[in-house]
Amino acid sequence: MEKASVKDAERYGIGFLDHTLTVSILLLFSFLFLYFVYDSFVALSFPFDIDYGEGIHLYYATMLAGGHGVYNDIRSYPFIACNYPPIYPLVSAFAVSFLGRSFFSGRIVSFFASLLTGFLVYSLVRKETGNKLAAIFSVLVFFSSPYVMNWSTFFRVDMLALFFSFLGVYVFCSYGKANGVYLSIPLFLLAFYTKQSSLIAPAAVFLYLFREDWKKSIYWLLVYLSSLAAVFLVLDYFTNGEFFLHLLLYNFLTTEFNMGMYVDFLFIFVSGVFLILGIFYLKVRPRSFFSLYFFLSFCSSLLISLKAGSSFNYFIELAAVTSVVSSLFLDEAGFFSASGGKASLKKKIYGVVWFVLLMTQFSVIAFALQNPSFFLILNPPDKSGADKINGYVASAEAPVLVEYNGFAVLNGKQALIDSFLMSQLEKRGLWDSSLLVSDCRSKKFSIIVIYGNLYSISGLTQCVHEYYALEDEIPYTDYFVARVYRRK
Repeated sequence: MEKASVKDAERYGIGFLDHTLTVSILLLFSFLFLYFVYDSFVALSFPFDIDYGEGIHLYYATMLAGGHGVYNDIRSYPFIACNYPPIYPLVSAFAVSFLGRSFFSGRIVSFFASLLTGFLVYSLVRKETGNKLAAIFSVLVFFSSPYVMNWSTFFRVDMLALFFSFLGVYVFCSYGKANGVYLSIPLFLLAFYTKQSSLIAPAAVFLYLFREDWKKSIYWLLVYLSSLAAVFLVLDYFTNGEFFLHLLLYNFLTTEFNMGMYVDFLFIFVSGVFLILGIFYLKVRPRSFFSLYFFLSFCSSLLISLKAGSSFNYFIELAAVTSVVSSLFLDEAGFFSASGGKASLKKKIYGVVWFVLLMTQFSVIAFALQNPSFFLILNPPDKSGADKINGYVASAEAPVLVEYNGFAVLNGKQALIDSFLMSQLEKRGLWDSSLLVSDCRSKKFSIIVIYGNLYSISGLTQCVHEYYALEDEIPYTDYFVARVYRRK
């Protein structure tokens, strides 16, 4: 990988900073890392759903651990599509087999994946710069992101997919000029078959190779795509065509751009200093692989909000890449090496400005952690409310219709519906709710626990109000109140 001169970067006025200012920034971001550790253990110890998707993933893991498939026909129960590839469900099923049917089993997988990703961020910066302080700063920046804190322990696919992507990047950076570059392909395949949107890193590798050696890039791409297609065809064959339906047809884009989510992310993590550092890095090292990776990640994030149900987890890869490029630029600009008092007054002023920006970014992150709901960051729900909901589900005879499926799975009852996905598929004519509504009218379900998405399913609201009585309303998360209905 190319190395730009320090002199080029020192134009931006950081070179004069001594270790006192550098260490003070490292200490402040270390406090955020400690908060990450604390927040992770709080989430790991919470026994119920924190995020809506966690219950669905617990269902996947439990089904696979019991020897059942998850790519099933959604025209009959359970009305749950597995719109993710199989790697994470298989890994979490293995964990469930040893640790038991609990959210901890999947969350610990995500937690260790986030720690390993942080180690790869550190290793990549250390490899590129040879500077331990720059590498430490990069990993502190990564873990200081409120969204990394939030999603690092969720029972969801994102952190494991990011780990495989960054491991592929590390292998590429180690063997980019040798035939060993092909060793990155299995890792990028693992990333894709953990989360099918994990295409940014291999795209960056291909484009970088194409610029350096177009023949090798074509061979690399052919091997990658042919391997991807071969695995896909095998999985689709053994699931009788359901894999294609679940992975592609049941995933969809909307035409609504969630600008608020995007602005929130920019404000909390990439705004101000980190975004500016990334842009300056593009200018200082325009031909760097990480410049290309950062540019593609940033541009792809513009499309994230077009996917129905998208959330801040789709920005985690950009957060990781930004952690790398901001640290690379600061290293080249001399932030992590003392240069005495020889700098000009102008450079000293610029250096103070950068330091103030870093302090401001630290303050913004700290504010976001103190006001998570303002930025749509999820906290563990109220434990007393969760216990109360769990009590209703545990004491009810099966079947029960519960939107947060974790309550059903934890109590050995069948998860029946992914209410958000089914409501979206119904709008597109890909799912018929008549069987569900018919069972509601026949009072098949002993209780129904609704948070909101079930109300979007045609005919179900009228049925619930006609054949079921509201028994309790329980605050659960910052955004949802659980309404418990019992059949009349």
